[in-house]
Amino acid sequence: MNEKSHYLYARELAELYDISKQTLIFYDKINLLKPAFVGSNGYRMYSFKQFFILGIILDLKNMGLHLSDIQDFISNRNTDSLIPLLSKQIKNLEKKRAMIDRLCYRLQNEVIRLKGHSDIKLNEISLSYLESENMILSEKIPFCESQKNRFIASAELLKNASEDDCLRSLLGAGFVFELDNLEDEPEYYKIFSNASVNKTTFQRPRSIYLQMYVNYTFQNALQLAAPAIKEFCQSLNIKLGKQVYIRPVKNYWTSDTMDTFISKIEIPVIT
Repeated sequence: MNEKSHYLYARELAELYDISKQTLIFYDKINLLKPAFVGSNGYRMYSFKQFFILGIILDLKNMGLHLSDIQDFISNRNTDSLIPLLSKQIKNLEKKRAMIDRLCYRLQNEVIRLKGHSDIKLNEISLSYLESENMILSEKIPFCESQKNRFIASAELLKNASEDDCLRSLLGAGFVFELDNLEDEPEYYKIFSNASVNKTTFQRPRSIYLQMYVNYTFQNALQLAAPAIKEFCQSLNIKLGKQVYIRPVKNYWTSDTMDTFISKIEIPVIT
């Protein structure tokens, strides 16, 4: 006969670790920590030894290990199995730390960029030296395609470019045309997005770029801005490359209506 003074009720064990009794019931159901015995009244009873085993389970869980890995270890506890388990988790945590560092860096840059919205001067043209950018490019997307198909193409590129630690809104995505003349009407465009090195399919070269902020969406930004850009280039006697990049600067994150969207036009200068 089991002496109850040698065991802990589920409620008592749960209170010692400040967890819910439901957690113990769940661990019982998945065979992670079954009670030493269940009384005739249905009460789960745990041995003092199981107090320490539960501590191991909760410590490993707090380290971020999956319950399946914890279960494997609990059933075969020894130094030889603990060392690789902890070593593997160290690598996982280092990876997560690097991921968090990258995300914090991106978020900090996004805050700086958003603060700069108040300084944006619409319809003014400037020349700036920009560093190279790693990008991923979509295939050509004809304007004659249905709006739905074009939308899906954009969404798929963002999905491919994004990483587990990357918010899609921070990918620096946009649209690129290739034109011999700014006044030409493009037949197609490509979607571009910043990407990690291992996903890069195109590196936009560092160069001097003509830049202009406009209160238009990408579909009409170039057409409406072309006369002013042409006049600016003629006045300075400069020539532009064929690639025209258009980035949404102010979009659904900061505006409820497309009427207040802001796009940034970037065109490389031929030097």
